[in-house]
This record gives sequence, C-alpha cells and structure tokens, in this order.
Amino acid sequence: ESDNIIASYDKIESGLKIDSENFYEPDSMQSMDGPKAGNKIFPDQNIEQEIINHEERQLILQTNGQNETGSISELLDAKIAGQAFDTYILLEKNSKLYIIDQHAAHERIRFETIKRRLSNKESFSQVVLEPYIIRLKALEYDFVIEKLESFKALGFDIEPFGTNTIILRSVPDYYDTSFNEDIFIEILDRWIEIGADNKGIGDEAIFLIACKGALKANKSLPNEKIRGLVKSLNEMENPYTCVHGRPVILTMDKKEFEKKFKRIV
Repeated sequence: ESDNIIASYDKIESGLKIDSENFYEPDSMQSMDGPKAGNKIFPDQNIEQEIINHEERQLILQTNGQNETGSISELLDAKIAGQAFDTYILLEKNSKLYIIDQHAAHERIRFETIKRRLSNKESFSQVVLEPYIIRLKALEYDFVIEKLESFKALGFDIEPFGTNTIILRSVPDYYDTSFNEDIFIEILDRWIEIGADNKGIGDEAIFLIACKGALKANKSLPNEKIRGLVKSLNEMENPYTCVHGRPVILTMDKKEFEKKFKRIV
C-alpha cells in the first residue's frame, strides 16, 4: 500500500486525486455498495432533500454538542480505540465513544468533493493506457450520446465507436485500478433508471459516482488512514449523514456502558 496515506486525504480537500488504491475495494461487502439495480434510489428525486429520521439526527447533533452546521473538529484529536468488524471506526474522547461508519463517511466525502469540483469546473479526467471499447444496448447508447458533455464533465471521455459501441479514453481521476467496464455500465444503468434530467448533471448522478467505489465495510484500516478519514470528514458541510440519509456518526456515553454492566443505576 502507498506510504503517502494521509496525503491522500489532504488531496481530497484540495480537489486533487483521491487515492483509490487505498480506499476502493469493489469486491468486498457488496451489500454496503448502495442500492441494487432495479430498486428506486431516490424517492424524492432530490439528493439535497435527504431522507433523515429527524429525532435520530437531532440526537446525534446534541450528543456531539453541535448544531446542524457544526463541524466534528473535536474528533480530530480523539483517541483511536480501533475498529469493530473492520467496518466501524471507534474513537474515544471526553467519556464518550464515537462510532463512525467508514463506508458512509467516505461516501459523504466523495459526494461533496465531486460536487465542489464540478462547481469549480475542475478537470476530472485521467487518460487510460488501454481505452475501453464497450458494447451497449441501444437505449444505453442513445443515452450516452445524448449525455456526452455531462459524462465528460464527470471525467469520462467518450466517443462513438460503431453501432451501439463507445470507446472510453479517460475515466475520473478518483478511480485507479478499481475501475472496470462493469462499473461504468452500472453507473450508466442507474443513471437511466432514475430518469436523469436533461439539464446537465443532477445530484443523483453525482451520488452514483460517489457511491460506487467508496471505502467498503470489511476493510481493516491503520490509524493513519483513520486520522485522514476523520480529517476529511471534518471539512464536509454535512459530516453527520451519508447521501442515503443514514447516520455517519453515533455516540455512546461512558455512563451507558456503566449502566449496561450494572456499575451504576
């Protein structure tokens, strides 16, 4: 693995390449990889209107001593207690245990980073050594051709290459060895499924890119990677929920443990 682990997260803040070699693991824990094809992904068709249990969110915020626009800066120097099930990061500070879903956290980081880079009109593309020649269904091909500029803005450099066939010369720079033809097809099919708006790139499309390839469960992380993840999460506008509306951070007070073990009443 790369020695430049913390720098990988620093690059997220500056809008540079995300270290996909360290964080993308598409073959592990597929159940953590977002909604499956065929399911309705966005009931409200608007990612900004995240479906969040209000009481649960308020509990998270109150426990952390934050308001809805607050950061999680208090966790930057929290003691790393480890990981549970190679899926949940455990941090300890001020008699509280903070539990972070690593997949949900990285998904939030990717979503906000991609959205910010699009807003700043930054380039996403990295040229692949061997272009992908992809045969599509007629519906898929027509959709891609109609959305060439949107795909280009997201980092996919695509050209027609015969009947219902495209050649993919560049991919987003936050993919590395993890990218393959199946990932592109899945993103394409989900984008078609949600009924993409003809007016550019919606949040739903950004979500699809962010979700696919985000750090998975069942992935052991060394402390320096955990520090980097928390540091990047702290820079996000909403570090508390993933784009699905699920909580990123839960807390448990020391007193709750003591009650469970009958040390106090």
